Amino acid sequence: MKKANKLKNIGIGLVATGISVLPSFTYSQNENIPYKEKSLVSEEFKVPVINSVNVPEINFDNLKEVNLNLEKKIIDYITLSEAIDKNLAYSPSEGVYYSERASEIINKEYENSNSTDNVNSFYGDQYLNPFIQPNLLNAGNFDLSYYGSGGANDDNVLNWQDYNLIISGTSNDRTDINGDQVTNTLDSQLIYNYLTDEIPYLPSHWNFLTSSEKEFWDQKTQAIDLTNLHAPGPNWDCNQYSMQTQINKSGIENIENSGIDFSIYDTTQNARFNEPFYIVSTMYTSPNILHSINAFLKGNSSTNFNDWVFVEPQNDQIVTLGSPSMHPDSYAHIKKYAYYYNSNLGQYVYTLNTIAKFDLQNGNATLIWQHPDLIVNKPEECNHVHVGGQMPSNIDIEYSQNSNLTAPENTGEVTGNAPWSYTIYSDSSNQSGTVWDSTYYNFDIYRDWFGKSLENVLIDTTYGTIDNVHFPNKPAQLISVRDTENPEITNIYVSGPVPFTQAIPVPLADADDNSGHEIVTRISETSTQGLSPDSCNYYNFTQQFTDHAQDPTGNFTDTTYSRDVYLDIHQWASFPANAQINYSPNITTSQTGGLPTAFNPTGIEVIVEEDPSKINSTQNPDSTDCQHYNYEFDWAHNANDTICYNSIQQNQHVSVVETEPPYWAFVPADTTIKTGESMAPEDLGWAVADDTISNVVPEVNYTDELIEEIPNVYRLWERHWSSYDICGTPAPDTSQYITEDISIGVPEKPKTLEDKFKVYPNPSASGKIKFNYEVSKPEKIYAEVYEMSGRLVDYFKEEIYPGNKDVEFDLSNLANGMYILEVSSSEKKLFEQKISKVNSINN
Repeated sequence: MKKANKLKNIGIGLVATGISVLPSFTYSQNENIPYKEKSLVSEEFKVPVINSVNVPEINFDNLKEVNLNLEKKIIDYITLSEAIDKNLAYSPSEGVYYSERASEIINKEYENSNSTDNVNSFYGDQYLNPFIQPNLLNAGNFDLSYYGSGGANDDNVLNWQDYNLIISGTSNDRTDINGDQVTNTLDSQLIYNYLTDEIPYLPSHWNFLTSSEKEFWDQKTQAIDLTNLHAPGPNWDCNQYSMQTQINKSGIENIENSGIDFSIYDTTQNARFNEPFYIVSTMYTSPNILHSINAFLKGNSSTNFNDWVFVEPQNDQIVTLGSPSMHPDSYAHIKKYAYYYNSNLGQYVYTLNTIAKFDLQNGNATLIWQHPDLIVNKPEECNHVHVGGQMPSNIDIEYSQNSNLTAPENTGEVTGNAPWSYTIYSDSSNQSGTVWDSTYYNFDIYRDWFGKSLENVLIDTTYGTIDNVHFPNKPAQLISVRDTENPEITNIYVSGPVPFTQAIPVPLADADDNSGHEIVTRISETSTQGLSPDSCNYYNFTQQFTDHAQDPTGNFTDTTYSRDVYLDIHQWASFPANAQINYSPNITTSQTGGLPTAFNPTGIEVIVEEDPSKINSTQNPDSTDCQHYNYEFDWAHNANDTICYNSIQQNQHVSVVETEPPYWAFVPADTTIKTGESMAPEDLGWAVADDTISNVVPEVNYTDELIEEIPNVYRLWERHWSSYDICGTPAPDTSQYITEDISIGVPEKPKTLEDKFKVYPNPSASGKIKFNYEVSKPEKIYAEVYEMSGRLVDYFKEEIYPGNKDVEFDLSNLANGMYILEVSSSEKKLFEQKISKVNSINN
């Protein structure tokens, strides 16, 4: 279908289309072109051209307001061929062409038109589909403004309003549903049967009629048309009759601009019956002259001659091949006066346009030509009259806040309906009240279901409806919505045992419900708490709560839960810091910062124990070991209340250190010796050291340092005494000064064999002891070690070669203590000396 031209009063076409201006017309060899005034004229017949000098530029957006009747006068005459060559625009209402300038503007507007605004015609090609109702009065769209349609109130909808109007006495063309020219109970029964799906369509619903039904309805409308036909004008011929019949039956689109001569034809009945009627060119049998009749298609093929019904418009009789109105050796050209797009002219024109030509030679109809766009076979949609399908069953559903709770996808949809249909529904619900009323959640929905054709609004099916007056056997779908779910407890405000001072009132539990609304109340609260603050059960007890959650429907859930309350944990008011103290055999809290103090948040008295114990001690119980005096321990301080006797404990870390060095109990006095006299401590005296905290005698050692010498006069020696306790702490430095007199004449005392020996270190912390032996010839030396009791505990021998030699022996396998070292040669005992083995010593 082509786009519509916006022009209201300007038709794009040719004078050859202007049948309405003809008092009579015949045909030349070019049958598609009717001519003016003369029975036979040539193509050179000239048509006037209107002066366009004063035609303004047209504002096509406001075309309805444009007045084109400005000083129009005929300025020229032009032939059909010339008009086509010049592409002139034609006005069928005036029977003239416009000048080239005006035509250019008009044609340009047509070409650029992309809108359907202000369209008075749909410029349709509906005449090429003889199977369907033209609906010309509604631009080819669905319309009920025709005879027998059933639309009593002309609102273009068939429903119970129309039925009620008919039974209440409304009478018009549309209410004569059975075509008997009166409106009565027969008509109301028909529309009742239609609305209740007893019948799928009415007698006037042409698209769905069978062949016999079409013939029946045409006979009815022919009778109505004959009764009401406009009185024929003087000398009416078959052409006027057939044209008037087409006007009354099918109608002419935008008839006011079609060029129809209103003085001849009655246009008040335009499209009154909305039937696809056509004009047929043929010949009388006697005399053999051109003749016009009408026809409609009753069968399923527009190219099958026998599927057409031919009607004599002057008496409404059926015309058959060979009857007076149709010569058996002539032709039957089926046409319609329509507004169509002429591709040769490039514009829309009103003309009597042919859709099919049959040759009737020898009484046999043969199709010799058909319009290339002619609808040949009955469209499938014309057979679609039964939507079919099954409404979903009744259903019970649980209420929820889902916005699509009762949507068809959740409650069921129509199944089995035809693919060319769709379904719609409407609901009636008895839901009532507010969100706190049970009727808001427990309610019924009665759902009407209807099947509708996607192709034609006349075809529908009622599956179920609450209208049990008209449809007692088609009840609506019942959707029962009920709230049967109990509320859910989502949170309780207890979190295990709580201290007495934090046992605040417990809030109500939280709940959730499918309705989104619930109320929680506490229905019971019990406790095992004692009454006296002097009893432990006043602080240690159990509470039990029962909360009740209920929704507006009455569904409920009870939950019981408990909370243990206990006496608050004691807290330290003061606590001594970690401490480091000097070693003491009996350590007390006064040395480590004193006892802590404690309290309880409830005010109950808390007592700290006076005799705390020491734990995690690293002290070595061996008093001869350094770790006996340098160690760490944790002091566990305990606090208890006087009612529940709960206890808390915390450790204080204490480090014990021994920092007192050994002290000198005796240091030999300074002395002077003569040359050759012995400087050995055994001769001059050993210094003696002692320790205030240990029962282990510190080892004493010395070194001699020559600090001054005057040859042949004296040497001054400083003897440095050193001593370490068992932890290696040194005694204060001390010295002994020895003056060796080496004046001339003083004989040097000869060294004895014992003088040849020097034992060191003594005491020894490592257990390894050396002595120095100076010999002039090889000797074998024997060493024996005895306990102080005289028991031999070690023995070794060594061969010494000439020279000053160091001899070492190892006592590390012996326990700490005092021993006697006896050294002998193979000939005699050399010396005997006490030696000492200790834990450690700093040399």
